[in-house]
Amino acid sequence: MNCCSLADGVENFEIACEFDDLPDALVLDDSVETTLAGEYLTNASGRLEVAKSYKVSSGKLERTAIRCMHPADQALSGLLALEMADLKKLGDERGVSADVPDQRVASHWRNAIRMAAGQIAVHETLLDVDKGLSSESKSIWCQSARNVDPLSASNIYPLIDDQRLACPALAGVAEGRPSAGDGYLRL
Repeated sequence: MNCCSLADGVENFEIACEFDDLPDALVLDDSVETTLAGEYLTNASGRLEVAKSYKVSSGKLERTAIRCMHPADQALSGLLALEMADLKKLGDERGVSADVPDQRVASHWRNAIRMAAGQIAVHETLLDVDKGLSSESKSIWCQSARNVDPLSASNIYPLIDDQRLACPALAGVAEGRPSAGDGYLRL
């Protein structure tokens, strides 16, 4: 983005990275494994997509989100944001308590609630890492999704040793320097 975009009224820009070499399982809650697909955290292509939104005027990070095919149903779409007590309450209301193998594990509750719902309609969603995840699982995402740096030239040009030769503008942005010295991030 540049000063022309700012003059055109564009306030934010987004940079996204897709990851296709996903682990078979990951730990989202405590020490219990689950999958990104099982938690509805992959995009339409089955990849993990982390999108970061930046303020045009300053280049400041506004939010980190996961673009995913997430449940359209309001109750199901908010499962990742629920704390354990709220998951248990919703599970009890939906009559799935007996289907939860370990009632101390949030992913087991989410899975039982989703299974009881039957066929789940999904739509593309930007799941805000700060708002769409419970405090119990947020720390895990803050260590992974938040640390993905889509502005880093090394993420974009991994095969070129000298990143300044690969893309000088991105190398400058990755180091926190605006290009062209005008105070705006240029890509």
